[in-house]
Amino acid sequence: MEFVTRSTLTISWYDGRATALDAMTGQVCEVSRDTLLILDRCAGGATVQQVTEDLRADGYDVDPAEVHATLTELHAAGLVRRAAAGGDNPDANGAWRRWGPEAMLFHFGTKDVPFAASAEEAERVYADVSAHAQPPLFKRYPKAPTVVLPRPRPVESRRFVDVLLNRRTVREFDERAVEVEQLSAVLFYSFAPQSFVDIDGLGALPLRPYANGGARSELEIYVNLRGVAGLDDGLYHYEPVAHCLEFLRERLDQAQLTHLSHQQVMCARAPVTLFVTGVVERLAHKYHNARALRVMYLDAGHLGQTFALVATAHGLGPYQTAAFRDSEVERALGIDGTGETVLYLLGFGVPAAVVENRLRPAGLGAAALTRLYDDQP
Repeated sequence: MEFVTRSTLTISWYDGRATALDAMTGQVCEVSRDTLLILDRCAGGATVQQVTEDLRADGYDVDPAEVHATLTELHAAGLVRRAAAGGDNPDANGAWRRWGPEAMLFHFGTKDVPFAASAEEAERVYADVSAHAQPPLFKRYPKAPTVVLPRPRPVESRRFVDVLLNRRTVREFDERAVEVEQLSAVLFYSFAPQSFVDIDGLGALPLRPYANGGARSELEIYVNLRGVAGLDDGLYHYEPVAHCLEFLRERLDQAQLTHLSHQQVMCARAPVTLFVTGVVERLAHKYHNARALRVMYLDAGHLGQTFALVATAHGLGPYQTAAFRDSEVERALGIDGTGETVLYLLGFGVPAAVVENRLRPAGLGAAALTRLYDDQP
């Protein structure tokens, strides 16, 4: 009988101990050096005798009974499986396998995590959080030249459903410059705190226009301008409390934006580009397990949708993309990529008129609609 190390297995040396984790099932156990050797020999499938001979050939004095006992324990722990008939790999779960162990480890490793089971337990967790100084919730560059943005006027009265249905990802822009009032409104109504709430032990927390887990305020915005009437081009940091732009350095030009966005022309041509980053410690201060990483990405998505609707309401064309060169963007922004890391790339401009002609309603008949469904019993 062959044993096969699960292809979804990952090994880490977290906290100084070798730990095996099945990214698909979440099964975790500590492993010794000898166990690691056996897991390695079973990567492509091997019998007890083959593992024993392999290890002896490498100079290890092992007994087949010990190898069999270890493999039996590993099988019970779910870290190895018995070889399937026909050589099929039951670990190779279609889409997840295409995405690799990184995606599986993130998703399944943050699935079914424990939450406070009682009010008393929640109070103990909260007391522990409150006992430690909260990290600053806002970032600023006090030595940077500052541009105070005009206070945005109230949004023109438009039916919400019209804004919702008119939202489109825009990839072509008019040559007209964005008005500074439009930029101000998009930043303010998408991102700036609209009020604060006082929480015992944490102090004043900002309430944003987008859903923000625990009001942790972990997202930051960097703004690249290359066509806003009345403002100098440049790369800025948006300081939302003072509603101002802090000048960091000269703008990223079209060639740089094209490169950083993996040759997406819309990113190069949009007069305004927003880089969304996450400051990890702000979220980790309150939330101590890995599920919080899901929250950070969800928060970035909440911000992205709010941004798209606000831009649409102001007659602008927004876009969002997750395709960018992370490390190079972080270097361009002057952030370390660890304590603060880039999450999202947004942008907008005045939409080109041709956009109206590019999108045609799809005439879907009953047969075509049926093909869109995965019918369940």
